[in-house]
Amino acid sequence: MSILQVSIALEFQVHQTTSHILAFRSLDLQFLQQNLLEVTLISHSYVLKK
Repeated sequence: MSILQVSIALEFQVHQTTSHILAFRSLDLQFLQQNLLEVTLISHSYVLKK
């Protein structure tokens, strides 16, 4: 693959990811943030136990 092909592939990937993020923006962000916080706390306590 040439450098041009690689950069086009990366741009397409970023564009797809951005589209997915925009599609999910209609969800309840506060709910997502609370879940993320809980997951973070659980993973941190798991690391501390080890």
